[in-house]
Amino acid sequence: MLIVKRYLAQFYHKARIERISLEFTSDKYIFTTNGSVIIEQGFKSVLSDDAKEADDDSQKIPKLKSGDTVIIKSIIVKQDKTKPLPYFTEGTLIRAMENIYTVVDDPKYKKFLKDGYGIGTSATRASIIDDLKKKGYLTLKGKNLYATDLAHNFLSKLPDIVKNPILTAVFESKLKDIEAGKLSLDSFEKEQKDFIRQQIPKILLTKIKFN
Repeated sequence: MLIVKRYLAQFYHKARIERISLEFTSDKYIFTTNGSVIIEQGFKSVLSDDAKEADDDSQKIPKLKSGDTVIIKSIIVKQDKTKPLPYFTEGTLIRAMENIYTVVDDPKYKKFLKDGYGIGTSATRASIIDDLKKKGYLTLKGKNLYATDLAHNFLSKLPDIVKNPILTAVFESKLKDIEAGKLSLDSFEKEQKDFIRQQIPKILLTKIKFN
C-alpha cells in the first residue's frame, strides 16, 4: 500500500502550505516563533498520516491576525551552550551538495545553484563521496563522515577560488551560455585552460601530497 499511495500521489496537485512567522511583544521582551498552516492537502491527502507528519516538521499554528492578544501561561528560562553542527552522514552530505546554494551569499550565483546546479547530480553525488573515501579524504565512523588529515592538509593548501562553490555556478552558467549560443565552445575551453594555468603554480608551490 505504501508503494500504491506513493504512485498515486505523483498525479495529485501540489500541497499548499502557508509558512508563518509570528512576533509577540510582552513588556520590553520580543518572542518569535515559526510554523505553518496547510491550505490544501494536495498529494498529501493520499499519503498515510505518518508520511504527512514526516513531510512537515514545522509546528502547527492557528489562524491569527496582527493585533491579536495571547495569554502567557508559563515561562521557562533555559541556560544552554551553543553546539557545533553535527557531522555529515552520507545522506545529509548528499542533501548538502544538492542544496549548496544555502551557503552562497552572491544572489546571482545563489540562483544558479538553487535552480538545480548543485555539486554533482542526483546520479553522481553518491559516487563522488565513495571516491573521496577510496582516496583517503573521508573516513566513515559509525554513520558519520570525517575529513582525514590528508583532506585537511589538501584543503589548507588550495587557492580559495578552487574551494568556493561559486565556481560550480560559474561553470554551469557558461555551459548554459554555450547551449543558448551566447558563448562558443572554443572560448569556453580557452577560459578553462587559462584558469588552470593560473591555479596550478599556486598549488604546486604548496607541495601538496597527492593521493
